[in-house]
Parts: sequence; C-alpha cells; structure tokens
Amino acid sequence: MQPSYPAAFSKVLSVAAVSYTGQRAPFSNYGDYIDVAAPGVQIPSTYFNQQYAALSGTSMASPHVAGLAGLLLSVNPNLTNQEVIDIIKNSTYDLGIPGTDHEFGSGLINVKNGLEDAQSKRQ
Repeated sequence: MQPSYPAAFSKVLSVAAVSYTGQRAPFSNYGDYIDVAAPGVQIPSTYFNQQYAALSGTSMASPHVAGLAGLLLSVNPNLTNQEVIDIIKNSTYDLGIPGTDHEFGSGLINVKNGLEDAQSKRQ
C-alpha cells in the first residue's frame, strides 16, 4: 500500500482505525509508519444540519488519540510532547501479531493504562 499523508510523516503520531471487533478497518491506513490504533468504525459524530451520524474513517479514530493526549496532560501538565507520545504508544493493548506491527502499530490505545502511566510520572 502507498503510504498515506500526513500520517506517514515522521513527526506525526499515526493512527489506524479498528472496528468494534478489534480488526483493522478495511479503509484504514497501515504500514510501518503506523504508531497506534483507535476505534474508527460507526463512531457517533455531529453532522450537517444539526444532526448526528455514525461515521467511519481514520478521521474518526484520530480524535480518540488526541483526546487521550489531552487527558494525559490534564493529569500531568508537565509532560513533554515526546513523553505524551511515548505514554500513548507504550500503554496500548496489543492487537494482531505480538509486538509492534504494520496493521496496529503498538496496539489499541488504552486510556486507563495511559492515565496511570502519566500519573506515575508526576513530580
């Protein structure tokens, strides 16, 4: 598969989309540049004309990771950008083949583990 940008840029925390069954969504990015995975199928979202809709895409998965980054900083505002990235990547639930892989990166984001890691790094 051709790398997808901006996800494939080296400075980007790239996100794959998974379904509710934990499988990589067929439309999702994948490759050696994927860092983590997050829910991205049938995600409730705001929509046109003051409506809501269940949408799918990596654009639905990425906000889960951004939200986790915000939560980590709310628990420990002294974290650096790199520490936030490291916590997100190191606190995942492993999916697919053991370890980092081309479909899920480090794995499915894990909010509980991430928050515990951020809390433990408080000074």
